[in-house]
Amino acid sequence: MTREDVWKALETVEDPELGYSIVKLGLVYRVEFAGPRLQIDFTLTSFGCPLAEELAEGIESAIRRLDHDISLDLALVWDPPWDESRVDEEIRLDLGLPLY
Repeated sequence: MTREDVWKALETVEDPELGYSIVKLGLVYRVEFAGPRLQIDFTLTSFGCPLAEELAEGIESAIRRLDHDISLDLALVWDPPWDESRVDEEIRLDLGLPLY
């Protein structure tokens, strides 16, 4: 499994409220291999978002399809805080957000 494989798998995980890929929404902050472990840091669009567990389950499921036995560390992080500037241009257009 490569970092590219992981990013492709994560692109299949959708934010349940917005219906867009968590990668294209800029919610995945880090994908890093540390020996036999895979560390993925992700965030939410807001502190009050109730979907942390659902997103974590989606991430884990996508990675397990690549390698059922990998040691996976998921971390919900808040630094830096997520903002609209992290959103992919295609989605920005679809949502009517300004292009930077």
